Amino acid sequence: MKTYDFSKAKQLIRENAENLVSASLGMHEDWAWTAQTIWENGEFKHELPENADEMQEKFIEARKNGLSMFLSEKDENGLSKFNPEYDKFTNHMIAGIYGSSWATPTIELIFKDGEERMHACYKGES
Repeated sequence: MKTYDFSKAKQLIRENAENLVSASLGMHEDWAWTAQTIWENGEFKHELPENADEMQEKFIEARKNGLSMFLSEKDENGLSKFNPEYDKFTNHMIAGIYGSSWATPTIELIFKDGEERMHACYKGES
């Protein structure tokens, strides 16, 4: 499985920060549904943790132990309530995804001069 390489993403952002408008991560082959802005206006909008692999393992274990995105109780409209515990396990994901066995984790850099560049930004293999 290919997973986001947050170290490479941070390096590319640091190297280009002076001329950069924004940076996004997403799956190249499904960009419209998976891309998320991670850096904009000189600051990170989404944390890119160094221990993402460890966090993914904890997330998988929590899911195996019954962690659900929603609580069993309903709100006043009869809709399931979001489980706040779920968020504690997912801040290493981009648009809810950590990696892919078929798509390519990619970073898009948008520069002040209008240029846009996309780079593969992953570790691992499919």
